[in-house]
Amino acid sequence: MIEEMPNTVNLALISSHGNLFSRNKPLFQGDFLNVTLVCCDADPLQGTDFVDEIIIFQSHEKCGGSAQNLIENQDVLQKLPEFVLFEDDDWLYQISRSNLDDELKSKLLPIKNPKYFEVAGSKISQIQLFSELGIPHPTTQIYDISMSERLTIPFPFIAKGERRSGGVEVAFIENNRQLEEFTHKQNHKFLIQENIIGNELNADAFYRNGKLIFVAFSSTKFAMWKFGPFARRDYARKIPNEVSENLQLIGEKLQFNGIANVTFMKDSKNKNLKLFEFDARLNVWAHVSILFGFDPQEFYRNSTAMNFTNPMGKVFVNRPRFNKYLDDTYGNRVTLKRLHLLKTKIRVFISGGSFTD
Repeated sequence: MIEEMPNTVNLALISSHGNLFSRNKPLFQGDFLNVTLVCCDADPLQGTDFVDEIIIFQSHEKCGGSAQNLIENQDVLQKLPEFVLFEDDDWLYQISRSNLDDELKSKLLPIKNPKYFEVAGSKISQIQLFSELGIPHPTTQIYDISMSERLTIPFPFIAKGERRSGGVEVAFIENNRQLEEFTHKQNHKFLIQENIIGNELNADAFYRNGKLIFVAFSSTKFAMWKFGPFARRDYARKIPNEVSENLQLIGEKLQFNGIANVTFMKDSKNKNLKLFEFDARLNVWAHVSILFGFDPQEFYRNSTAMNFTNPMGKVFVNRPRFNKYLDDTYGNRVTLKRLHLLKTKIRVFISGGSFTD
């Protein structure tokens, strides 16, 4: 590992399959950071000019599927610094349930409270945490595929696999046939949740030692499909008190240290706010926080809450996948409509705001 320099923070990025860190590289650039990328030799990560050192821990043949090789590599794990960021919920899940001792788990996981290690990467454990803390969340049933369960939530509803995020293992279920198809893809328990019709609200939350120090808060105005990160998000000037209070409560309870991707749903009928997910990993949108005046140097070095003001900025979705959406939805000859949507749907105007304790 690179030796620590004065006023320098060491950061480890653990990558199993993708380029999420490259999309957020403004968070990792700066002379104050020494960045180590821990990955396999087949990792497709691009644009790693912000990385100071690369550690390859498993072979090409074993890349992408399991964290077991990393868990077994004690020499690498013991050398990792205080800040360890993952891009895969499934790897957080595996580490939280591994035979590593609690001290090492606390070092690796963003959740530092041993009582709640299993919340990392687990949608079921998330829901149990929300219930314990008295935080409103969608009506939920834990569905065990090993037995014939009676549904307590009417169609249509959302089915969510125990592990992984970004729309993976998540489906909108309208009938028994679709439920059977989803069930066949699972090999463990999964969640069934009420479908809330309303507004999806998002928070990229930054924590230091359990303290909430920064939030980029937005609402989803347009999505290419029901689940996944490719959407138009409008960023708000103010963070609702209820959102801020819930985020602070979870951070303190978990002793969270790092970046979380949090989703709320606001019911269009009764205006109730419910916590949908709390993902203990980096989000594809986290780099937007830089436009709000978020300072990575301050984040990594101390736990002082940041105030921010924001100029207008733009965020673009993945263009090839957006084009596919247009073709599938409107046909491949609608040039004028395509250009209209490219102008009005992709662009996100960030209005700016402030956040205080």
